Amino acid sequence: MGRVVATWLAERGATEIVFLFRSTGSSPGHHRFVEELATVGCTTKLVRGDASKYDDVVRAIQAAVRPVGGVLHASLVLRDSNFLNMNWEDWLAASQPKIQGTWNLHNGKL
Repeated sequence: MGRVVATWLAERGATEIVFLFRSTGSSPGHHRFVEELATVGCTTKLVRGDASKYDDVVRAIQAAVRPVGGVLHASLVLRDSNFLNMNWEDWLAASQPKIQGTWNLHNGKL
C-alpha cells in the first residue's frame, strides 16, 4: 500500500517522501523504488526503524529536509489469530505499531 500511495503522491507533485520501516534497504526492490520516484522528481529517504519506538519516529521526522506536509501511518505486524485465541505477546506485537506508533507521531513534533 505504501508504494502505491507514494507513487500517487509523487506523480501529483510530492517532492520528498520519508519511509520509516523495519526492513528498509534490505531488498534491492527498495532501491529500485527510490530510483523510480526520482524519475518524477521526488526525493525519497529510507529510515530503518519502528513506529512504536519514539526515537525512530523522531529520526524519520528529522530526515525530512522540508516541513512535513502529511503522514500516512500504515504500520503493521501481522499475527493472524482469532481474537479469543490470541495470546498477550501476539496482541502486543500486532497492536503496538498502531497504538504506540500513533502516539509517537502525535508527540513527534511534526
